[in-house]
Amino acid sequence: MKEAAVRLSQERISIVMSSADVADLDLRAQQGNLLVEFGTPGLFSQQSPSQHQVRQTMTLPQNVCAKITKVWVDDDDILWGTIVPEGPKRKLIKQCIERGTPEKLKFGVRLFVEGNQYKVAAFDLIGF
Repeated sequence: MKEAAVRLSQERISIVMSSADVADLDLRAQQGNLLVEFGTPGLFSQQSPSQHQVRQTMTLPQNVCAKITKVWVDDDDILWGTIVPEGPKRKLIKQCIERGTPEKLKFGVRLFVEGNQYKVAAFDLIGF
């Protein structure tokens, strides 16, 4: 399957992640444990705050559109990744790669705080 290098963050990543955090993220990617969800999780009126918090840290299998296989930071401190289409919602990612327009894909980083550190919970496809 085809792959593409895409910008995963819009802002400088060192604000929230150290180089060790990026290395850990790349390891997760290489192990196949870094998926992209189509859209962002919403807050539903029937969710309690704790349910919403749990939802923010997980990726729903039925919403997966890509897998990130490699992660790095460029000279401008922007987080990049290699993605491959995967999951039930992979069609849009596949089309952008095949058309040679992966730069149109926009991603959001879902973070949570553990102790005094930010951790990446997931990535979301938020624009195309």
